[in-house]
Amino acid sequence: MVHKGTSIAWWLSGAVGFINIISIALLLRTLLNTTYISTYWTLPTGLEQILVLPIIAAILGLILTGATIHLWVKKHGKIHERIFFSLVVVGCVLFAFFLDFWNLLGVHTGSF
Repeated sequence: MVHKGTSIAWWLSGAVGFINIISIALLLRTLLNTTYISTYWTLPTGLEQILVLPIIAAILGLILTGATIHLWVKKHGKIHERIFFSLVVVGCVLFAFFLDFWNLLGVHTGSF
């Protein structure tokens, strides 16, 4: 029998991974399809909307962190599932730091 906490963690890990992959793909598509360099240093069209996706993924990653801690404390699920969710949480944290380093975590408007 699958525990409800394990089921939620599976959905969260899938959603975080999907959103992260889609956001990187959309970011690359947007930046590669930009045909000119603006003299006013504006963002390409649609980039602000795309940069919302990593924020959603980071929030879901925080929720997944809580679900993973709950699974470890209550010993729900199999050990390999708990290890998998722990690795996904580590990946979420590292990816959030990567995005923050490149100023891609959130919308940054204004002067440099």
